[in-house]
This record gives sequence, C-alpha cells and structure tokens, in this order.
Amino acid sequence: MSTPCKRVFPPLYTPTGDALKDKLAFIHLLERLKTQKRTGWVDNKIPNPER
Repeated sequence: MSTPCKRVFPPLYTPTGDALKDKLAFIHLLERLKTQKRTGWVDNKIPNPER
C-alpha cells in the first residue's frame, strides 16, 4: 500500500513586525485568493472554471 504524497507549500508571507506593512500584506494575500483560479479545476482542464 502506498502512502499519499503530501504537498508542501512555502510560507505566503513572513511578518516584518511593522503592523502597517503586515496589514497591507494580508490584504494583498486576500486579493490573491480572490483572483486565483481554482487549481484543481485548472489541473483537470475544466473549461471556464470560474464561470
């Protein structure tokens, strides 16, 4: 029996300690989540996955 492959993701952001920069980075991260296409759908070649 084979074990499932676990994907490892790098950190999306490393905090700077500056509250304003960290808040702005968090907002940019949320923006990326909103504009990123759904990876599973794209990987499986589903046409117009966000329609």
